[in-house]
Amino acid sequence: MFAGDESGRIFIGHTGGIGGGKPGVGKTGFVRLYRGAAMWRPVAWRGHRDTPDALILGALDDPQLPGLVAAFVRETDRIKKKLTDDRSADESVPF
Repeated sequence: MFAGDESGRIFIGHTGGIGGGKPGVGKTGFVRLYRGAAMWRPVAWRGHRDTPDALILGALDDPQLPGLVAAFVRETDRIKKKLTDDRSADESVPF
């Protein structure tokens, strides 16, 4: 997802939904197991009253964004493996 702030900066984020059609893999488990660097922030959605939290990975103009996205992808993979009972998911993920 893309999000903007009051100053006009654009950020890339993720809602935490990682289902992928596998039983037991979803947002609840992702939120519980996530240990990456991105921060959960409330996000206002146009046309919606609620402000769900989303992980803000980084600003589009941040030169470190590709590395932040790569770390997020690795962390998501670790979580999916953990939630599907893959023993290798306990290995540490470098950030």
